[in-house]
Amino acid sequence: MLILTIPKTKHEECIDITDQVQAYVDDTQINMGNLNLHVPEDCTALTVLTLIDPDVPSDYLNKLNHLIPKYSGMQFMGRNTQAIKASVAGKCLSLIVCDGQLALGKSQRVYFIEFAGPAKNRHIFLNAVGDQSDIADKGTTLFDFHLIEEETLRQQMAEERRLIEEMHQEYLEKQKEQENE
Repeated sequence: MLILTIPKTKHEECIDITDQVQAYVDDTQINMGNLNLHVPEDCTALTVLTLIDPDVPSDYLNKLNHLIPKYSGMQFMGRNTQAIKASVAGKCLSLIVCDGQLALGKSQRVYFIEFAGPAKNRHIFLNAVGDQSDIADKGTTLFDFHLIEEETLRQQMAEERRLIEEMHQEYLEKQKEQENE
């Protein structure tokens, strides 16, 4: 087990910890298994975000602030709002390790989230469980997973385009029928 320390945080922020988490997986030499992460502080959380745009972490925080605003109707005003946000976002995270790598999508990253900073020495508990044997020739690798993921996405997009075209054709036919009436 490892306790990762975040030395200092801002008031509210998402901190990318993917590289530190992957370094822990590398140190454990786990090739296939599960990695569990937990944050003990009440106003912190963990999540995986798809970083297709650099604004995604701030958009995530903005959306949580919109969904769970701080307001005076709460029984206890202290850090209740921040603790609720942390609970909704998630205090624990479980990730698959495949072929010695975190099984994340190509643009996915692991984030530590601070809701009640500034704070010093926030902690993340990491525990890896798995097989240290060589699995290079045993089943699907992470590279294969990404190829399958891309092919599935292509198929879904093709099906969506087909359905849109079908609906458009139906619309045009109804328009023609109405004009002929």
